[in-house]
Amino acid sequence: MFKEERERYLLGLVLLIITSALVAFWFLYQPVNYLEFSLLDVGQGDAILIQTPNGKNILIDGGPDNKIIRRLSEELPFWQRRLDLVILTHPHDDHFRGLIEVFKRYQVDNLLMTGVDYSSLAYQKFIATVKAENSQVIIHDKQDLFSLDGLAIKVVYPSGNIAHKKYKNYNNASLVLKLSYHEIDWLLMGDAETEVEKDLLAKNKSELKSEILKLGHHGSDTSSSEDFLQAVDPELAIISVAKENDYGHPSLMILKRLARLGIKNYLTKDSGTIHLLTNGQWLKSDEACLIANCPL
Repeated sequence: MFKEERERYLLGLVLLIITSALVAFWFLYQPVNYLEFSLLDVGQGDAILIQTPNGKNILIDGGPDNKIIRRLSEELPFWQRRLDLVILTHPHDDHFRGLIEVFKRYQVDNLLMTGVDYSSLAYQKFIATVKAENSQVIIHDKQDLFSLDGLAIKVVYPSGNIAHKKYKNYNNASLVLKLSYHEIDWLLMGDAETEVEKDLLAKNKSELKSEILKLGHHGSDTSSSEDFLQAVDPELAIISVAKENDYGHPSLMILKRLARLGIKNYLTKDSGTIHLLTNGQWLKSDEACLIANCPL
């Protein structure tokens, strides 16, 4: 009799533990009403992860090496092995190399890229990996506009298809992206330089104004002209850059320009991964409320 009571007690205890775990899981992983934007700390390179309120995952660039895998594991639950959309801004090593391992380890539904002609062996390995994983490849065209869970993603540069084209400076083949979530806008410059900025000012100036600007080319003085910064008029500039890099990024001149224009800035070399949360009206970082009245 004692044995049966003990077994019933143990069974009840096990059921209680399982039920408690399921309830905790339900509360912890309920869809939230905010969007999370993370400028990942991948060293001297670019990688941005966007998580939408209903669990869509978007990755923009993948950094220079496999550090991206560690950063994704920090931001996504261990069972999440799917990326709904990957965007490659341009084919430089510090933007695509990390994506090789990403495509091997994650199910990538869609890849948006320019399709420019770039002949490096590492880039050809990336292309071969994408083909082997059977992801849907979307080559940028002038009508590119995506919407996921209320997040609008628009390619504002280049204005048309540049597939198979060769460039002297592939920074200026970067996809420039405008992200909009209700009242909050991001402008992501890839590595685009002042040549692209001048083109945008001439053709798309009305579309540039954004609350958050990811500076072009890691804060280099080849980007972020004063006229361009004034047109965007951001509340916050974010810069992806490694400590003690060989390029002198970010430029002290650019940092002084941001300060003079009253634009707050965060750098991954100082802050690590930069998290921004928004419900479409307020915006906050790990450090402060940036726009409107943020929840505690």
